[in-house]
Amino acid sequence: MSAEELEARIGKLSADIEIQKKTLRQLERQKSLAQRELNAIRDPVSRLPLELSSQIFLHCRPRARPNPRFAPILFLNICNAWTDIALSLPELWSTIYIDVEVDDGPQYKILEPWCQRAGTYPLFIHVRTSLHYNLACSLTQFADRIKYLSLYQKDIDKCCFDELGLLPSLGVLEVRVLQFPHKGYLDVHALSCSAIIKLLRLTPNVLECKFDGFITEDLERPTQLLTLSCLRSLELRDDPDKYALDEDNMILMHHLTLPALREIYLPLHFPGFASFLRRSLPPLQKLTISELSHNHFPDFAESLYLIPTLTCLRLDVALHAESSVTENLLSTLAQSPFDLLPDLSILKIDFGLNVSESCYAAFLHMASLRRSTLVRASLVQWYSLETQPKPDANVCAELQRLIGGGMDLHIGPSRQNWILG
Repeated sequence: MSAEELEARIGKLSADIEIQKKTLRQLERQKSLAQRELNAIRDPVSRLPLELSSQIFLHCRPRARPNPRFAPILFLNICNAWTDIALSLPELWSTIYIDVEVDDGPQYKILEPWCQRAGTYPLFIHVRTSLHYNLACSLTQFADRIKYLSLYQKDIDKCCFDELGLLPSLGVLEVRVLQFPHKGYLDVHALSCSAIIKLLRLTPNVLECKFDGFITEDLERPTQLLTLSCLRSLELRDDPDKYALDEDNMILMHHLTLPALREIYLPLHFPGFASFLRRSLPPLQKLTISELSHNHFPDFAESLYLIPTLTCLRLDVALHAESSVTENLLSTLAQSPFDLLPDLSILKIDFGLNVSESCYAAFLHMASLRRSTLVRASLVQWYSLETQPKPDANVCAELQRLIGGGMDLHIGPSRQNWILG
């Protein structure tokens, strides 16, 4: 065959191939439509009342990044009935997880249509990648609808908070610092105080805040106090043993005024806590401190007089200070039951290695004087040690009488109450 004939044959074969490809695509589409119709016929969900099928779908709300193999995107690929149900439920699309590192990744592209499917429903956003410029700008479109925002970040200083803009509807904010194993150790990235303050200035109506990580002061030290008039709950979560925390890591508290605060969790007590309370005058009801040392006890005792509304107090006593701190606290509470924390109803003190027998007597004395308001009190040992002295029979007998009167009392490991034998 000549060259011209071969070129003509190739052209005809190419045209035939395109026709076959078009036919194949049509057949695949017809098969898909037929499969959807068959799914609809066999589907028990389509025979359920819409209210019931909707509740079933809502129980499949996402807990990870969008994926065609999982709900709710999966619902769009089953049959027309499932698609109609999924698209009629804005609440189903109100939660999204974003954890792609590149700006133009598929997760980033799906953000806008996903949030649009949520209609006017409040949004719950989980960002597990850097809050880069494009992502922040995209979130800005829905800023007035974001009710919950979780940032799981490696470097919070590089987050584009300025582009994010004001978040007037945000009720809950969580920020967690990433940790990476490096040569057998955790490579810990800090949360800078100035970055946190910058973020908090965008949340004037926030109700709950949780920061999980190592907070440090940086060169851009805030110059003005920030008042969050609606904040009711604040958690500064950390592992004091892992990060070797000290008072400097509580720098954030020196820049905040929280007049509506009801609950607070601190990784350790710090000398400026009393000043914070005088400045804020909060109606605090629940206080948890995960490390209280002997050196900080005088300032801590002073702080207690500034929160008469407190009803729940939980303390983790620092190792090697259990007896002195525990006995001092119990004695202080017993001395002024009507002036110091008059509404205290729940008291829990966690200790590590051991406390002295005199602590048990102080516990009994405190519980007896506060029996009109105290509902539950406990001394909980972290580690069960055979060498730890237990309350003597007389102390146990008196405590059992208080238990008989309706008080919930516990001494010992969490699963063993020495008061009851």
